[in-house]
Amino acid sequence: MKANFLVMAVALTTFSAHLQANNNTSIVQQTGTGNMAMTDQSDFSTQNSTILQVQNGNNNFSEATQFGTTLNSSISHTQIGNANTSLNLEQENAELSSMTILQNGDGNTLSNFQIDSIGTTLSQTLFGTNNGTAGTQIRSSNDTAISLQQGDSNTTLLTQIDSTDNFMDMTQDGTNNVGVSIQIESSLGTVQILQIGDQNESGISHSLSISDFASSTQFGTGNIFSLGQSAGGNNFAIGDQVGELNTVSANQSNSSFSQLNISQQGMQNSQTLFQTGSQISSWTTQSGMENSVMSNQSGMNHTLTSLQNGTLNSLTANQSGTSQLSNVTQLGTSNSGTISQ
Repeated sequence: MKANFLVMAVALTTFSAHLQANNNTSIVQQTGTGNMAMTDQSDFSTQNSTILQVQNGNNNFSEATQFGTTLNSSISHTQIGNANTSLNLEQENAELSSMTILQNGDGNTLSNFQIDSIGTTLSQTLFGTNNGTAGTQIRSSNDTAISLQQGDSNTTLLTQIDSTDNFMDMTQDGTNNVGVSIQIESSLGTVQILQIGDQNESGISHSLSISDFASSTQFGTGNIFSLGQSAGGNNFAIGDQVGELNTVSANQSNSSFSQLNISQQGMQNSQTLFQTGSQISSWTTQSGMENSVMSNQSGMNHTLTSLQNGTLNSLTANQSGTSQLSNVTQLGTSNSGTISQ
């Protein structure tokens, strides 16, 4: 995501330009030295669309393009600071779609695509230094993707492909955090990611899913959260991590009306969770250091509740069939539990 770009120095104090064709509007306003803006609305199939580029600072670069049958769409890009770069702010065959970007700081980088999309929204705000974000909406309809970055060297990737009526919202405050959200061939899904701290990683994907919900919240340093929801519907997953070096790897596949409720506080706790089936619930809570849970639930109407508080506790749980129930509490040090139902 991070790159250095050689920008032609054009020593202009203030520059503005307007370009119109087929009721399109392009406005460029620049204040500073060495800023460059490139705008292309030359395709005669593009109509009633708008590009606004505002740059205040030095050595900023902005490239915006609308082409193909792009109708009633807009790109609004504002950069304040130095050496910010925006490549490929591109709308192709986009209708009633919008990009809104604010970069305030130095060395921030972004790239966005809206292709064959209808009624989609990309909104990105970057405050700080060397942050990077990329948004992609391809063959999508009524999708929304929002990101807010505050701090330094954070990265977000927002992807929606062949999807409808999805929503993703990502917030990062700190340093070197990475957030990835992917929705492919999914509809009515929601992804929420909040990262406060340093070097946290969170990745959530929806694939071939309907009405799935996923949320990841991380406070601290070096926490990792990975979740996949695929080939199912109406699933719910929420993960909260507070501390350092905690990890979660979770998957809901071919699942419906199932729940994952994950909580970790402390250091180096880990959870690996799988759900396949219908109406399955898992509630796993860990606090302390180096506790672990591994669970595999398949079938229908299962419930697993786990509480571990202490150090080096471990739980392995397997549930299959119908209507299995487990409730486990482990307190102290080096406890070990195994469940097979």
